Amino acid sequence: MDRLRKRIEGAFLGLACAAVAVLALAGCAGPEPARAPRSAARPARQPVLQARVPGPAPAPPRRSVPPGAWEREANKWLGTPHRLGGLDRGGIDCSGFTRQVCQAVAGITLPHNSAQQFACGAPVSAAALRAGDLVFFREPGKGISHVGLSLGGERFIHASTRRGVVVSSLRETYYAGRFCGAKRLAP
Repeated sequence: MDRLRKRIEGAFLGLACAAVAVLALAGCAGPEPARAPRSAARPARQPVLQARVPGPAPAPPRRSVPPGAWEREANKWLGTPHRLGGLDRGGIDCSGFTRQVCQAVAGITLPHNSAQQFACGAPVSAAALRAGDLVFFREPGKGISHVGLSLGGERFIHASTRRGVVVSSLRETYYAGRFCGAKRLAP
């Protein structure tokens, strides 16, 4: 009986994760629709609460994060080569890198997939980025394809397929044209 219940729970969790991944991919698939300018006479709209889809949301941080901890931990990985599916200093991919750093610094466990990581946390604007926020990028027609860790401002650190773990800028043409959002995991 327990085995059957665990199989059913596992199947449900798998479906929920797949649904979150599909929703995350669809969320960055195209440009935002044009909006009419808000006139001074119209009152501001109240935010609409949206239901959360069950899925791979990060656990709340288990410990407080001291100043500079994100950058210190992330910098330990500088120069690590890229390896698809990798999770150690012998080779790591982008989502594995963010997963390992978030676990080490704040005790946050993330999925090992950039699209699933995009479903975690609270949205944050590029202008409000701080160290520890996740930054996401898309390839045209492919959805979320890359994730990095903000170091605050325009700088972020990530596992580049060609250069391994490096620090880059959101202002670089390549990344500026592919940036599709950021998420904050820790308060």
